[in-house]
Amino acid sequence: MTKKWLVWLRLVKNMKVRYCYFGLVSRQENETLVDKLRFIYEVVSKYNHKYNVSGVFYYANQSFFHCIEGNKNTVDKLVKYLATSDKITEINKIEEIEIQNHHYIDWTMKHAKGYKNRGKNFY
Repeated sequence: MTKKWLVWLRLVKNMKVRYCYFGLVSRQENETLVDKLRFIYEVVSKYNHKYNVSGVFYYANQSFFHCIEGNKNTVDKLVKYLATSDKITEINKIEEIEIQNHHYIDWTMKHAKGYKNRGKNFY
């Protein structure tokens, strides 16, 4: 490999990103919503401690919003793993941007109340 190629690989490897997306927690009869949320919490918490991943995960009923920060390769692997785990579906990316520093100190999961308007829930 050329020297320029090696420099580029090092830059990409160390690039930090913020990746935000939303979707639904999947519905399956063999697992409860709590089981799926526990799985997500345990997986991302391990990444948080091992790879310095931070961010937030908000959920209301089946809907969720996830914003995660960290090394690009790590974030990509984590999002791909969650997407193929059958715990979440209908993933819609909002943004993926390069960052210099983490905005979030840690990773947290929170329940958000749904907004009710004229008898319908909007999230």
